[in-house]
Amino acid sequence: MEAVSTLDRTIQILRVLPEQQLDMVYSYAQFVNGQRQDEHKAFREAIDSTDPFYSEGNMRYLERKMEDYKAGRLQFAEHELIED
Repeated sequence: MEAVSTLDRTIQILRVLPEQQLDMVYSYAQFVNGQRQDEHKAFREAIDSTDPFYSEGNMRYLERKMEDYKAGRLQFAEHELIED
């Protein structure tokens, strides 16, 4: 018996669904996608509020450094690796 990929099986299922049910599947997929986006937003907000790397001051500092780098004003120097 030939193995059927998940994508092939999904396509087969969607072909036999009546149009009304296909609309329900699409609506459910949109709902799940929206839930994921909401969870990601909440996660980002939690990180942004607790992680000092994402603080407004540090983000401004990093933006200035990137501008200096792009303008050729930021100088890099090689140094010895510091190990704890």
